[in-house]
Amino acid sequence: MPQLRGELGNVQRFNLLFQTTIGPYSSNLGFIRPETAQGMFIDFAKLYELSNRRLPLAVAQVGKVGRNEISPRQGLVRLREFSQMEIELFFDPLNPRCPYLDDIKDVKIRILPEDDVAKGVNAPREVSVREAVEKGYIVNEWMGFYMGLATVFLNELGVPLDKQLFLAKLPEERAHYAKAVFDQVVLTERFGWLEVSGHAYRTDYDLSRHVKYSGQDLSAYRDLQVPRIEKEIRVSPNPVKIKEKYGGDAGKIIKYIYDNPDKVLRDIESTGKSVFEAFEISREMIYISEQERKTYRERFIPHVIEPSFGVDRLLYVTLENSFVERNGKYVLRLPPDIAPIKVAVLPLIRKDPYPAIGRRIWSMLVMNGIEAVYDDGDTIGSRYVKYDEEGVPFAVTIDDKTPMDNTVTLRDRDTTSQVRVPVDSLVAVISSKLYVRH
Repeated sequence: MPQLRGELGNVQRFNLLFQTTIGPYSSNLGFIRPETAQGMFIDFAKLYELSNRRLPLAVAQVGKVGRNEISPRQGLVRLREFSQMEIELFFDPLNPRCPYLDDIKDVKIRILPEDDVAKGVNAPREVSVREAVEKGYIVNEWMGFYMGLATVFLNELGVPLDKQLFLAKLPEERAHYAKAVFDQVVLTERFGWLEVSGHAYRTDYDLSRHVKYSGQDLSAYRDLQVPRIEKEIRVSPNPVKIKEKYGGDAGKIIKYIYDNPDKVLRDIESTGKSVFEAFEISREMIYISEQERKTYRERFIPHVIEPSFGVDRLLYVTLENSFVERNGKYVLRLPPDIAPIKVAVLPLIRKDPYPAIGRRIWSMLVMNGIEAVYDDGDTIGSRYVKYDEEGVPFAVTIDDKTPMDNTVTLRDRDTTSQVRVPVDSLVAVISSKLYVRH
């Protein structure tokens, strides 16, 4: 392999965000969003109210995002604008249990946990999601749950388990907001291992930062099993002492103390006085009382698990794993539920009554929400090949038996098997096959 020689340039910063200006004044900077997540964080308070103040709370969004890639290329794999699907799962960090984990207890995942990555281990572990959580490979149950669902999702898109892997990111590789991150990567023929989703434990970083800089309350409530006794210091004005010193101005000083009790107390404890306009409020001008009260609830900032999927890359790996060659001909084996066209309606010959029956069947399928296409051109064999290449999972053939017994041949794209089906049962039979999970 030839060695590349030459001088390296100076290290310089590179902004992965697209920067622009807002309005006519160049001082108002704006940026194209690099992820869909922040809108969900900003709206947390409203979403929390809509969920009757219950956690865990999952919010999903899909949309366009922008990254200022240094070298965009490779088609759908690396774009400056791409589609992203994200879920933000808000949960109580003191109760990270996922009640749905047993629903995917038999799902196996292939994983390189953080310790293995740090040691340079290349052989992934194949374990159940629960085992991965119990052994500490995954930081909590919710993260494991979504990683298990992501594995099932990729499998249903046609990507087998032996081409999937969850690769842990080391601390120096993770984004600043993340305590744990796994990249879900898929082995592709053209690009090698390709990231299709990321799974991050963002802790309370995002909500806490929005609270700090916006001043808005983005907390949630937690019920306490045992009420907590809290001591509360109360500050109130001493009208007699205030009137003795300030006479007719006493009213506005009293109002100020009622409106700012904590500040007044803090000032007096630190400097011996609190200054309001031209007035000095001394210790003798306030009453300080201590009261006890029971607290049954407390506020906290929720933590977040974030699964994030690149739609364009998912499309690419789906197409690559669907494209196969069979007997010298190409077949696009798209999963039936995502195939754009579900059924090709094919009269055996272009002669009455076959076309009329075919168009009636096509109309019936479309009216029942099944995407279908009608085609009476070329030979039946050529049309089978054509729609196999286009990824259409089923073909309905109107043949010489159809006018006599009202049945048709239903052909399966992947197995090429054919069965006779009554026309009246066609919608039900096809519908039952469209969403079968393998």
